[in-house]
Amino acid sequence: MSTFNLLDMAKSYFSNELISKASSSLGESEGGISKAISAMIPSVIGAISDKATSGHEGASLVSKLASEQHSSGILDTLGGFLNQDSSSNLLSKSSGLISSLFGNGGSSNMLTTLISSFAGVKGSSVGTILSMAVPAVLGLVGKHSAENNVSASGLGSLLSSQKDAAMKMLPAGFSLSSLTGGASSAVNNVVNTATNTYDAAEEKAAGGMKWLLPLLLLAGLGAAAWYFFKEGCNKPADTNVVAGTDTLNANVTTPTTTVELPKVTVDTVTGFVNYELGAPMDIELPGGAKLTAVATNGFENTLVNFLKTGTIDTVDKKANWFTIHDVQFVSGKTDYASPKALAQVKNVAAILKAFPNAVLKIGGYTDITGDAAKNKALSQQRADVLAKDIIANGAAATQLKESVGYGSEFATAPSTDKEGMARDRRTAAKVSSK
Repeated sequence: MSTFNLLDMAKSYFSNELISKASSSLGESEGGISKAISAMIPSVIGAISDKATSGHEGASLVSKLASEQHSSGILDTLGGFLNQDSSSNLLSKSSGLISSLFGNGGSSNMLTTLISSFAGVKGSSVGTILSMAVPAVLGLVGKHSAENNVSASGLGSLLSSQKDAAMKMLPAGFSLSSLTGGASSAVNNVVNTATNTYDAAEEKAAGGMKWLLPLLLLAGLGAAAWYFFKEGCNKPADTNVVAGTDTLNANVTTPTTTVELPKVTVDTVTGFVNYELGAPMDIELPGGAKLTAVATNGFENTLVNFLKTGTIDTVDKKANWFTIHDVQFVSGKTDYASPKALAQVKNVAAILKAFPNAVLKIGGYTDITGDAAKNKALSQQRADVLAKDIIANGAAATQLKESVGYGSEFATAPSTDKEGMARDRRTAAKVSSK
């Protein structure tokens, strides 16, 4: 049987040309569309894999649909989803495909919302891309099965290995953990929920724009995929969950989306902020080095995952920033507030040594209290100290692009919000290149 990498093959069909076309058609940035695709394709592969391994009926259904999509030539017509003349027909077919997979149940728009929040694009745009991704991935599975005589019974084993590889490639800053639980109630109302949304929108839509309305229906139908495939989302915790929600405005969120930040506790004496960042884990680095007992959702795992799979946004200057949670300083000084800081500095240096092409920019931040000019000067000194110490612990000087003190420029918490002010007092790193 030939070598098969479903993730790479799927990504090759969502080329830069298609991303550019989608950007223009949907009114989104190319960076946003690219980020949405980077999260969506592994998610779809994982979902299809779980369905195929859920029993004989699930494997048979996936095998049948994959064969149909391959025979339909869907891989040659993906761009048609973005053409006004042919989009309605393709979207209708995709809607039928999704209904066949997910049944006549219902779902909140959770997967769509997650991807929309992560990528900073509209939910309707995510729905369109999802309507392309599901048949495309199935078509690739069907193509490989036909060329290698893979039976329905053998499909589960094939896709299980593909899922493992895909889950490791979920981009830094994107987590599927919030999809766990609530599956049974979500699967009860997919068509009703999506159809009601469609009907309400249709009443308000101008006649010339009605061809876009199926996107709204697909957004609701497509999001149900995860629940139906996952049968309650029973899977081990995703080790690629990262603290993307605590980055420096790294992800644009939709108005209706609440972004959860890690819970914190503040030491009333030292002011040190303890973040709840998940269970400790070990990380194997390229070259054989190993980081031990780092937080699952902490900076180290976030950085490593991003360097492996993340996409650098060259348009949004606020993107690709990640909080270095344990690097905190004594109030008014440039001394580290805890031994945890130096341990994290050493870990960052080890990561940069393992990824010699990676370049970071260091940022220092304060809360709103005190003199703004003095805060900026202090934050600059702290950023410089951190960059110097990372280099002293083995990173190449060329890997620290610059260190900048922003002071209270990006502080958002009022003086009455002690927890918010604690979050404002931080250091962060931006991945400038990798």
